[in-house]
Amino acid sequence: MSELLKKISAEAIASEETAVQGTVEPNNPTNENNEVNFEAPVASPQPEQSPFTPEGKTDSQSASSDADAVKDILQHSGYLDGKGNATAKMKNLMLKGNFNMKIKFSYYYSELKKDGYEFCYIDENRNLYANQMDKLYDDVKDSKEKRFSEAAKVVEARRVLEEGLGVRDIDGNEITLETEDLDRYLVLVDGQHRSAVCHEHPEIDLFVEFDDFEGSTLNRIAVLNNKRKDHTGKDQKKSISRHYPGRVPVLDEMEKLQKMFGVTEKYSEAILTGKVDQFKRDELTEIQMGEKEPGEKYVGDSNRIKEGWELNFSLKLSFGSDKNHWRKVRKVELPLACQRTIEGLQDEDQPGAFHRMAMLFSKMDSTQKANVVAKVGTPDLQTYLTKAFNKFVKEHDKAKDWPELEAEFTTAIEQQKREMGSSSSSTNVKKLSSGTPWDVIANRRELARQQQEKEAKKTPGKPLGATSVTTPVVNPQSTEKSA
Repeated sequence: MSELLKKISAEAIASEETAVQGTVEPNNPTNENNEVNFEAPVASPQPEQSPFTPEGKTDSQSASSDADAVKDILQHSGYLDGKGNATAKMKNLMLKGNFNMKIKFSYYYSELKKDGYEFCYIDENRNLYANQMDKLYDDVKDSKEKRFSEAAKVVEARRVLEEGLGVRDIDGNEITLETEDLDRYLVLVDGQHRSAVCHEHPEIDLFVEFDDFEGSTLNRIAVLNNKRKDHTGKDQKKSISRHYPGRVPVLDEMEKLQKMFGVTEKYSEAILTGKVDQFKRDELTEIQMGEKEPGEKYVGDSNRIKEGWELNFSLKLSFGSDKNHWRKVRKVELPLACQRTIEGLQDEDQPGAFHRMAMLFSKMDSTQKANVVAKVGTPDLQTYLTKAFNKFVKEHDKAKDWPELEAEFTTAIEQQKREMGSSSSSTNVKKLSSGTPWDVIANRRELARQQQEKEAKKTPGKPLGATSVTTPVVNPQSTEKSA
């Protein structure tokens, strides 16, 4: 018997204060029938005066007697069921490699799913990227093994929940400490994209191993993510935003703006704060790892954020009907030019100036809009905006029609918000490039369904499942692989 099973057995009955030892093969703890292998000895020296080698017995007799004793103990302790099969408790113990030895067991994703395990995600972890999933699938789908070479790392959901973090399954259902059969929920700390590919494509498999580390789970995730080349500052900001709910309004509002209008991260920062690149990678890493708290710039000025939203709605109202115009003005140079224009005014003229700048864009004629589009990205943009703004204010000051203009502007913006809301609730779902794992998976599932419906309409009478689609076909539910 090897030292490994001795340590498993000792852990199994530690609560009963009985020092018992036993063995399993390190690389084959269970056979194909999920039965623990008690028979195969390991060629390692046995300790002197072993309690499993009673005097007067042959080695084979001792091994058989010891195996029966260990089996009884493990059944009594809940590590084996009545048939001698490994229970979830035993599987978790093996998965963790928690034997005070530097030995880890790897399982296949498909095997764990078949055994009833659920893979979960942490709210505060990085986003899932649809293009990255597609790339990973393309890289492995034609391989002989159809299996990722790099193992995913998991921890028990219970540990993560006890740290106060949010946990959800692939469908977005919240997992809590009261969730039934919690021991079967494993949280991914590394390998979100690979596991999502396996969920979508049951023929693809993945090694899974328990991640053994000290400290907080978020710290561990930050360390693992920051080693990856595809981990961006955008990922860091979103992780921080989720970890500090309500405490980093600038990051929260930037993410909302990007999702609603399809603008870049830099543009959203510029239009809501008047600055760019103020969140440095080194600082973001320190915040992610709990070494530093988010500073004042992460909170921002609530009035300035509100004005930025209003300015963006006005730009959408004025330029949104022309796709080429809207694409050209969604660049960081425009909001920065607006910021510099306001800062160039006399101090007494600055309060409320952003609101009036937003109204200016809503009232521009086609010639003015064409000039703005042509000058975006050139030094002439700020000069043009300054002249147009001063002329606009002077005209309406003279006409004294600001109240009427305010009412007209408010009505137009509210109408635009309603139209955007109705279009976002349309049955025609658009591709979600990134988001939480459950949102991205649900989006891809719906896109696949819509594509199948379109194909079915082209070929009347052809069943939905028979159509060939370019979008990866997502499991309608948590499809499990056959053995």
